[in-house]
Amino acid sequence: MLIGEVARRSGVSTRMLRHYDSLGLVRPTGRTVGGYREYSEADIRRIFHVEGLRSLGMSLRQVARALADPAFTPSALVGDLIRRTEDRLRREQELLQRLRAIDASEPSGWDGVLHVVELLHGLDSPSPSRRQQAALTPIEDVPLLARAVLSEAHPNVAGALRWALARAGADGVAGVAEGMRSA
Repeated sequence: MLIGEVARRSGVSTRMLRHYDSLGLVRPTGRTVGGYREYSEADIRRIFHVEGLRSLGMSLRQVARALADPAFTPSALVGDLIRRTEDRLRREQELLQRLRAIDASEPSGWDGVLHVVELLHGLDSPSPSRRQQAALTPIEDVPLLARAVLSEAHPNVAGALRWALARAGADGVAGVAEGMRSA
């Protein structure tokens, strides 16, 4: 089967098939008199193997190693892919939380967005002194402050956050009460 027909039937572009050939992932079994790539049934099965592994999030380099290694163990690869996916999802969840915090603060312009981003970095810092310093800056975002109060374990930082929450007035207490009821 010629490259154009393989591309139509497999859904893999001719450009990608040429790339696979250049990397040695899928080498066509033969060439026509005119120099066109000619793929056998085994070549097409290998294309589907490559595409299947790519659909799991593997890079082409990882796919090449997996297909070339007779001692390849899929379970080790799948475990690694699970860990990487969980890390990526965790980072995406953190980004989503930051975006929601920015959205909830209803910034009027880029200065407001940047202020909330700076505040988030400070409150999420691994350094207790950095978190405490962030808590001592004027914070008008009560939901963000309430979330920080509920998650803080360091006593000095927790005290600074409670003080900032007390400055926020009744809205602060309502935010903490709502947070305590949530999952």
